[in-house]
Amino acid sequence: MALWVRVGSADEKEGQFGLAHVQEHMLFKGTNRRGVGQIAREIEAAGGEINAFTSFDHTCYYATLSSRFFETGIDVLADAIQNSTFDAEEMDKELEVILEEVRRGEDSPRTVLMHRLFDLTYTNHPYGRPVIGTPESVSALTREDILGFYRHWYIPNNVTLVIVGDLDVDRAKAAIEEKLAGWKRGPEMGTRVRPAEPEQTQMRVDVYGGNATEVHVSTAFHVPHMTHQDAPALDVLRLLLSYGETSPLVERLDRELEWVNDISAGAYMPRDPGVFFVGFDYQPNDDHPGAAAVLGESLRMCT
Repeated sequence: MALWVRVGSADEKEGQFGLAHVQEHMLFKGTNRRGVGQIAREIEAAGGEINAFTSFDHTCYYATLSSRFFETGIDVLADAIQNSTFDAEEMDKELEVILEEVRRGEDSPRTVLMHRLFDLTYTNHPYGRPVIGTPESVSALTREDILGFYRHWYIPNNVTLVIVGDLDVDRAKAAIEEKLAGWKRGPEMGTRVRPAEPEQTQMRVDVYGGNATEVHVSTAFHVPHMTHQDAPALDVLRLLLSYGETSPLVERLDRELEWVNDISAGAYMPRDPGVFFVGFDYQPNDDHPGAAAVLGESLRMCT
């Protein structure tokens, strides 16, 4: 079962960067009925797991457990989404956890690569910002900021509940209605207008020197959003190019030429126009053809 909240980092305003991700960390930190740690303990005691993630467009809270413990799962998720207390002491701890997460990302070449890729690809649209925020933006957040964001976005008309499993549908619906009956509808959200990304007219290049034993390279192309008619074809192209040991990119550049340590293609198509990218890692040496040759061969195979 999963509660999808229709808000992500791309909906944050100036001074809020990182807030959607902070909500993810705080929602399981206690409610009026359950103390710190009790939410996870109840789900784990039922043999399940509970977690959450944040993207540009959504924040998702989910639990996986046996269908015979369905009522436990829906009770816990419903309590968390409606009654989280956002304890000030726990908030301070979680902000430190998030700052450490940011610092770990800065030490990860692949994370740095993707952040710089999106920053270069999106010059105006909020997809160019890291979902997690920055050390400066996260450090500046207050409990009032977090509560304000929660009260604005975490309303039933901005949330979708998805449940899949071996369930009695009528029984499940009755439990859902019971647990969420008191959750009052909020104001209509209306159409969200995000800054448009201007048309790109020339190639953009960024080279970053860091402390890494491999060279990490990625190139991106602007592609449509997830509901565009071309989205399925782009997803199939991703799979054809790089999925499995016998895919063309892996077979040619890794196994045959031995130019790369790893290569992959991806189609990221969120709510707004996304990116199609090809990325690879290689170990530079005197015999290596270099990033330009690898990239050229990769793009030739893509076309």
